[in-house]
Amino acid sequence: MAKKKDTKNCGNITGWQLLLLLLITFLMTTTATAAGEGEVDVSLVYQELEGFGASNVWSGYGLVNLGNSHPEIYDVIFGDLGLDILRLRNTYGYAQYYIDNCEHTVTNGRARTGRPLKIMISSWSPPGSLKSNGSVNGGGDATLAGGPSAYVYNDYADWWADSLAQYASQDMVADYISMQNEPDYDASWESCRFELSQTTSIAGYDAAFEAVYSELCSRMGPDMPKMLAPETAGLNRAGQYISALDDSSHVYGYAHHLYNCSDGGEAGCATNPDNYITSMTNFGSAYDDKPILQTEYSDDSHVTSYEACMDLAVLMHNALVYEGASGYLYWQLTYGADEGLVSITNTSWTINPIYYAFKHYSAFTDPGWYRVDASLDGLGTSFLRMSAYISPDSNQLSVIIINTSASYDVDLDFSFVGFNLESGDVYRTSVSENCVLVGAFDDSVPLNVPEYSIITIALTGVLVPTDCQEVQELGYTLPADLTGNCYVDYADLETIAYYWLYTNCDELDDCDGADFEPTDGAVDFFDFSTFASQWMQCNDPEDSGCISNWP
Repeated sequence: MAKKKDTKNCGNITGWQLLLLLLITFLMTTTATAAGEGEVDVSLVYQELEGFGASNVWSGYGLVNLGNSHPEIYDVIFGDLGLDILRLRNTYGYAQYYIDNCEHTVTNGRARTGRPLKIMISSWSPPGSLKSNGSVNGGGDATLAGGPSAYVYNDYADWWADSLAQYASQDMVADYISMQNEPDYDASWESCRFELSQTTSIAGYDAAFEAVYSELCSRMGPDMPKMLAPETAGLNRAGQYISALDDSSHVYGYAHHLYNCSDGGEAGCATNPDNYITSMTNFGSAYDDKPILQTEYSDDSHVTSYEACMDLAVLMHNALVYEGASGYLYWQLTYGADEGLVSITNTSWTINPIYYAFKHYSAFTDPGWYRVDASLDGLGTSFLRMSAYISPDSNQLSVIIINTSASYDVDLDFSFVGFNLESGDVYRTSVSENCVLVGAFDDSVPLNVPEYSIITIALTGVLVPTDCQEVQELGYTLPADLTGNCYVDYADLETIAYYWLYTNCDELDDCDGADFEPTDGAVDFFDFSTFASQWMQCNDPEDSGCISNWP
């Protein structure tokens, strides 16, 4: 007799096993959705923005060639990007062709932005005649000539002043200058070393900075550009250079790069931007008396992937929020294959993913905007980063949200303190979207923030007061509230009674406000009629029993 085959362990799947397998497959392929709350409070104001920018340092000729055949490239890198600041290299005295190329680029850039384009000029090296090695290139701690006892600080200052005159003659008036790019770094390419103060072998940053400041002040007076310092290679020595300056009042703002953070041997932490948080927080706390600008950083190997896009968005957020940076400049605006915000050849270009991370900030803010408070609450928001920026007239508000989770969407309920929303649009970048308009913003329903995405909400509206002082500042004072305490009460009646039937109020500051309806020099029944109609009214935003008189 044949034996019956035992099949229970031979791979047959029961109904329950099949159901469990399908459930596991569903969970593995389905994005979970979390929930949270986001609040923007425009009454809590932080730093004023100088703007967002990038450098046109080494690719000037290539960009000119491309622009001549494809002028639409200038729409991409200036108009569409909303670029505020263009950083240039000072090559006066040894590379006039570069200055000519910059003139071409700046002229076309301004035409595409429709507004002023700020110019920042940094020196990599003065002419070789001013260098200890006789060359614009560095290496061996090449510094100013004349050491150890007679460094050519005055000649260096003259060169700087002459160079600014040349750039200005070609319609590139500098808004900012940095005396020396990365004075702490001994590079083999164009560079010039400066120590905190002069040594027997290296010129002093402090003495050179004062010489340049004095010469520019003497020649240009109040029209001299804003001087930034020290533009070190990273945050680690920036404070030392700042402390060594002779007169900090001569410095407009503090500039630095981000190359000193080490991650796996790379120069910088582009793939782990949170590694910067501690140093950014410390620097921002120590040097919050002036604008802080991050004026150069990129990891050229981390440009073309979507992960690079997300990492740049987080890095910019960290600089703006933790450090309180007023400006953020990417390294190369355009460069060769797989580098820069936009990679270019003489005939074509490629927009790299990092361009869109940058655009979420640069295209939806302008110089003069302010960062305002943005906070998150709820377990679902642990993956999110959020910051917010308001225009000087307080009618525009941009909110940038980054979802760093690759597994969770977040439904975010929004509230706004001190801002009455009128309309808004939502722009989104994801693996399949490049800063595209996805619809109107509706604060009555949660905003879905998809996994691993960046969102900018561009809003319009008006400020609403949050306390009685803001009621007065925003012009919502009740006419009969003579004391300005947001209540029409006996204190106001006492003022009316004191000045009753006065006829010389134009000499008495309108009788302390009692002559208000109309303001005709007398306190009479016209004023009392309006006063009576508002008797016992109030518009204190902090009193739920009061009635608001604003939109």
